[in-house]
Amino acid sequence: MFSDAAPDPILFLDGGPGAGVTQLQYNPLRPHILYASYRGSASDCIYSWDVRSNVDEPLEIFKKSSTIGSEPRSNQKIRFDVDITGRYLSVGDHMGFISVFELESGEGGISSNAVPETDAPGPKMHTAKLHFKAHSDSVGSVAFHPLKPSLLSASGSRHFTEIGQSDSSGTESDEESALSRAKQAQRSTKRPQPVTFDSTIKMWDFK
Repeated sequence: MFSDAAPDPILFLDGGPGAGVTQLQYNPLRPHILYASYRGSASDCIYSWDVRSNVDEPLEIFKKSSTIGSEPRSNQKIRFDVDITGRYLSVGDHMGFISVFELESGEGGISSNAVPETDAPGPKMHTAKLHFKAHSDSVGSVAFHPLKPSLLSASGSRHFTEIGQSDSSGTESDEESALSRAKQAQRSTKRPQPVTFDSTIKMWDFK
């Protein structure tokens, strides 16, 4: 973390996963709370730190999907958002689901959907307050409306399909067989073109 008063870092956040950071965002009403998302094996969680206190480990971890261990990992950037009141955090996943988490209700409390505290040290784990199927493809971004209880979601991901091979008949002549092999070789040199299963934008009303 940097300050505009000095060129060198004033703070290092530790305890996160060993993966590339894709997004950082502060809580609008509690600017001492910082959220971070990651790529790859850590893409199914959002981590948070309280920059006023111990930053050697995350304060809380928000698990995106209730299907632990079944979500495919990806390097695609997945954008999360925190609503303007600082009460809710929402994020999509690679399976087309959207998770909504309830954040702290006050300075001293924790999320109501937090896992009950135990004697084990470490960050508090959270599950989604709301989890629903939104798209037929990866949900790359979500955004809360600043004035209404609405959420915008956008989906789409590149999928590469294999080029089919032509069926060869056992009765074809040597010339036809050679021509068929030549066509297959030509197709195999073509660069596969990505397709999208669901490239849509949807609005969700939480009234």
